[in-house]
Amino acid sequence: MLALLMSAAMATTAAAQETDPVSPSAEPTATESAVPTSTPDPTSPEATTTEPAPTTTESSPSETSTDTTTSSESTSSSAPATSTSTTPSQPAKAAAQLPNVGVTASFDKAEYVTGDDVRVTVRITNNSDVDAKGVRAYASGHIDNYGQWGDLGQDGGATIPARGVREVTITGAILGVEGGEISFAVNVVVDGGDADQVDNFDLVSAPVAPAKGRFGGMIYSDHNGNGAFDSGEGITGVQVGIQGGVPYSSDVRYTDSAGRFDFGELNAGGYSVSYSAHGYSISGVTGSDRETLNIGGDRYAAVKLLATRSLDQFLGVNMRLDKTTYAVGDTVSTRVTLTNRGPQPLSGVTASCGMGSSIGGGVGWGDLATGGPGVSVPAGHSVVVSVTDVVPESAGAAGFLSASCSFLAAGYSTSGVPRAEASARVSGALGSGHGSVRHAPDGGLGAAVAGVKVLLLDEHTGATVAETVSDSEGEFRFSDLPVGIYDVRTDGPWVVTSYNRFPIRADGLGGAYLFVQPDEAGQGRLANLKVSVSFDRDTYTSDQPVKATVTVTNIGSAAAKNVRLLTGPSSNYWPETGGGWGELEYSRGTTVEAGQTRTFEFVGNPMSMTGDSATVVFEGGLLAEPQDMNRDNNSFFVQASVTKVVGEYSGMVFADKNGNGSADEGEGLSGVQVSATGGRPLSMRSTTTDADGRFAFDDLRAGQYAVYFSEGAHGWIPLGESGDGYDRFTLTAEGRKNVAIRAVRPLTDVLSGTFEFTADSYKVGESAKAMVTLTNSGTAELKGVRANCWSGDGYHDNTKGWFPIGHTDPGADLEPSETRTFEVADIITDFDRELGYHDVGCEFVANGHPDTGAPRARDSVLVLGALGTRSGELVHDANGDWEIGDDERLAGVKVQLVNMTTDEAIAETRTDAAGRFTFSDVQAGRYRVHVVGPWAFKWEGDGRFYIFAGESEYDARFFMVPGPEQPELPIVKPVPTEPTPVPGVPTPGVPAPQAGVAPTASTGGDELAQTGASVLGLTVLGLAVLMAGGITVMATKRRRTY
Repeated sequence: MLALLMSAAMATTAAAQETDPVSPSAEPTATESAVPTSTPDPTSPEATTTEPAPTTTESSPSETSTDTTTSSESTSSSAPATSTSTTPSQPAKAAAQLPNVGVTASFDKAEYVTGDDVRVTVRITNNSDVDAKGVRAYASGHIDNYGQWGDLGQDGGATIPARGVREVTITGAILGVEGGEISFAVNVVVDGGDADQVDNFDLVSAPVAPAKGRFGGMIYSDHNGNGAFDSGEGITGVQVGIQGGVPYSSDVRYTDSAGRFDFGELNAGGYSVSYSAHGYSISGVTGSDRETLNIGGDRYAAVKLLATRSLDQFLGVNMRLDKTTYAVGDTVSTRVTLTNRGPQPLSGVTASCGMGSSIGGGVGWGDLATGGPGVSVPAGHSVVVSVTDVVPESAGAAGFLSASCSFLAAGYSTSGVPRAEASARVSGALGSGHGSVRHAPDGGLGAAVAGVKVLLLDEHTGATVAETVSDSEGEFRFSDLPVGIYDVRTDGPWVVTSYNRFPIRADGLGGAYLFVQPDEAGQGRLANLKVSVSFDRDTYTSDQPVKATVTVTNIGSAAAKNVRLLTGPSSNYWPETGGGWGELEYSRGTTVEAGQTRTFEFVGNPMSMTGDSATVVFEGGLLAEPQDMNRDNNSFFVQASVTKVVGEYSGMVFADKNGNGSADEGEGLSGVQVSATGGRPLSMRSTTTDADGRFAFDDLRAGQYAVYFSEGAHGWIPLGESGDGYDRFTLTAEGRKNVAIRAVRPLTDVLSGTFEFTADSYKVGESAKAMVTLTNSGTAELKGVRANCWSGDGYHDNTKGWFPIGHTDPGADLEPSETRTFEVADIITDFDRELGYHDVGCEFVANGHPDTGAPRARDSVLVLGALGTRSGELVHDANGDWEIGDDERLAGVKVQLVNMTTDEAIAETRTDAAGRFTFSDVQAGRYRVHVVGPWAFKWEGDGRFYIFAGESEYDARFFMVPGPEQPELPIVKPVPTEPTPVPGVPTPGVPAPQAGVAPTASTGGDELAQTGASVLGLTVLGLAVLMAGGITVMATKRRRTY
């Protein structure tokens, strides 16, 4: 996970990051801290800190954040920020023109338990004299940080003034733990670029101990309105689903007859919680029916949640008129379809048609009429009611009629009710309308356009009703036409830029602006889509897929582009595929050419189903661009009945201790979580095996399922029926009973592996050879053993040079007690040279064994050929004011440079009067600074000092505090920039060692300390011998493996 977080940040900033990439779940190396305090994790980049970090303040357990922006001159009493490293230097001109934004992150505690609220302080500093605009923050890791970034999380980003500081405190639940730790990574990007991109990333981690928590309570409806729970107000059958915790688990509970639910003891941590009750809207702990809770201890053991009725959640309504055009006095027949998707029958359903409606809700609506007795709709069924109206004279004067109605039901709130609309044209009265043709490429009203032919079209048929030409002022008028709403378009060389509805009114006040642009592609022609939808059956059982066919014909004269499907309020049909509506998905859209007919097929099911039967309804319409001349034929409605089918899924998980492949007495494996997701409609269920290893789901909805088995006690790994721990099958009414799920020991019980490079260093283009040794210590043959690997920048491609154990290769077979060694090779790249190292980690898998529990190995090797220079400074904020005075800079302190690959000190120097030190022309690579004397880093794990190719413009600042005396390390032969020469034999092209770092002020120490460390970091003795006679002193170098 950490490697993925860091490699993602590198891709975002397009620069090498000063991180120590590790594999997923990798243990800390010898130089890494396992218990960081409120600072970046040892695997994160060290930060260059010029501003203090914020003080963490207490907040409620809910997700909260604080966000402040200050300038560098402001005084802060906050905690210090940790340091972040920098990249090689940018060109001077570019750096002067770009802002330099750095970020640090710190936790509020040194360690946590699952269930804690974690507060992370993120500090973004603009270390330049240029305003940083469009600053955006991207976070990942194990902490819930959704919605807490303010403008830093928005598209436009934030502005941080020159030398300014932005602080954000993120508060969230622990969503996962990896290797006993949580991590939080933050990456900051700036519009237009950043002078130093490496310090735009930080990553922190902290250890986490497991804990438990409880979640339960009461869900009630406040029938008497007294604002409190009373006896008899509990709601039965509310589904409460949870997913989360550490380790992850999921479960579903239903409220009992008193409205109570209880999940018992849970793994503490962040949980996604959902509440579902047809006919009610549940206000969770945070007020939402979908929320994130940080469950730990008893804080949520006895919650009381209010449920309010919301009719539009389960009552769908569709209205259709019998004609598209009427005359005054005509009878209007409207078909009203009421669909009850809820668990209870509805009674007293009536219509209330409000302002703007010329028809609806009158006596011709019978029981549906406003104030009438209402209509009853059984649970899970649809009722069709035919009602009538008479076209009033007012509709004739307006040229159209409409019904816009809300639907109410007895015993339910008047808020959150479903609505439906329908309209049609009314012929008879004549009127006029005027408009103005405008060209506004830059917005506003733009300029008038003269001489444009304007066509008025029938809204329903697309036929041209009238035409005119705009005058010298761009004005046009239509007169003596039937009142109503029309479409309007132009006929070259201009085209309207958006859909236009043009009213013709009897009072002559109708009209609109008509915005146009040059018609460069014949866009003046219009599309006209006609859609029809059908199901493949009239009735279904719930285990049968519902196949829908959508037929779209373009009967217009132009292509319909960006054609999308939108479902209506009564629709409960949804495709099973993850792609939604495919080409017709709103975010995609497709094209239907003029005269073309296209067919789209979907396989789906009702999104919800209660009781033993239901109605599946597919209602909606199509949208297209630039416009459709007749939108009335763009809508559709189809329905069918569905009968519920359930089946049993049961079995036994057993630990195959004797390896005979079958369950024997005493091999039942208890405590295994079995999670089943699927069915129609989709549901998620989970249970745990009992003392005999048995599990059972008695009433799973029929359909396709995916089943996952958790790891059992003492490391046993269930293989499932499929052998990979994930089963997929179709459940029918006959069920899937008494399945036997075999569990095996993890592969680490019998397979071990090592990975080690054969040389200490390589150069670009060379083949980095390594030896992989695999040992089968078991009693059975292992087949197809392969290596799945990662490297410092994420995924590691071992498809070449790793045969036969590359991840795409057939793998190697190992007999019992057999050890085999394979030589593999990677090609060293320029990227490796810039970093100064090549790092590879692998897990070794085998056929027939799950990847879970596979053994791992890792090694890192030096890559030669690039030199880098970097400076730093040591400070001690003695008075804690975070303002570093001259007397708080540590002068004359010996600093040693330790190569993290070899764990050897290769150079040393002393700080000058300003506490600064420099290591010049050092082989690029991963280093840490070792401070000699009675000093310790203020934050545990600090001290990383990565040096990349080139010269860094930015220092790394290290905050020090008094501590135990740190001894001086022996200086060994430095890392060469070429392969180590044979003594006495000159190596062509290898320059003689050179000394010389920027001189520092004398502090009375040894001469090496006064002059600084050389490129090669020679020891005092080595330097003296070299000056006397040029004798090269050789030293043995160690290389760390993992």
